[in-house]
Amino acid sequence: MVLIVIGAHVGAVSPVVDVFPTVVGGIVAGFMVSRRVAYNHVMVGLLIGVSSFFMSTLFILLIFRTVEGLLWIWLGFLVGGAVGGVLSVTVHSRASRKMSNEKPADSS
Repeated sequence: MVLIVIGAHVGAVSPVVDVFPTVVGGIVAGFMVSRRVAYNHVMVGLLIGVSSFFMSTLFILLIFRTVEGLLWIWLGFLVGGAVGGVLSVTVHSRASRKMSNEKPADSS
């Protein structure tokens, strides 16, 4: 949200201002939430992206009172949430593989 406001004041092009911060925010939010679940990481990431979009839309409507750029924000949060879920799957699978490859301690 802060990056969107800064980009708007700098005069950056609207899709860049709307998409880049929302993709980054979606990735962070999707990863942080979906790493806490045992399965369906990508679906959880997508749901977090949709939830983030609705929260962002609420704040944009309250502050700027405009709906300009909401399609780009929607796209950014969906892609970011999905990528965050995929990153969570990758980290989760690496961690479980690393734990299963370790040799058990000798009990003798």
